[in-house]
Amino acid sequence: MTYDLEAINPANSDKYSPNLYKWMRKKRRWPIPIRVFESDGHLYIGYIHDREFTGAKLNAVLCDSRTQEYCYVGGQKFVEVSDFWERYTAIGRCAIDQAHSMRFIGDEDRYVEDGDTRTCQWCGAVQHRRRWTETVECEEWEMESEAVSA
Repeated sequence: MTYDLEAINPANSDKYSPNLYKWMRKKRRWPIPIRVFESDGHLYIGYIHDREFTGAKLNAVLCDSRTQEYCYVGGQKFVEVSDFWERYTAIGRCAIDQAHSMRFIGDEDRYVEDGDTRTCQWCGAVQHRRRWTETVECEEWEMESEAVSA
């Protein structure tokens, strides 16, 4: 699936990244549609042409819309995340942070809390607060007196 740039406009919902939207608007004239790829545990955004990937790390784009793209030639295997745009259109930045463990620019109203439960306003995921106590045993050597020189 390709993306609909206006569907992911942050003016439509806080769930969409303002920086990703700005970066993608600048790349509208790229010769090939922008896609998302996974490589070495990281997400990348860009395109592949003649076995060369042109783009940037997705997290870098999320942090700064002025992030420059690079050309990655050989050595790295890029696997397309084929359903990324479908999921991003539906649930916004939760498609990137499925574990709900990241902080995003403008996410102050992402959750509605009710006691020990919170609900994500972007995707509807419900989380429950878990509390525990940990006991840590510590040990160290303490100097009793200075060593005597011979």
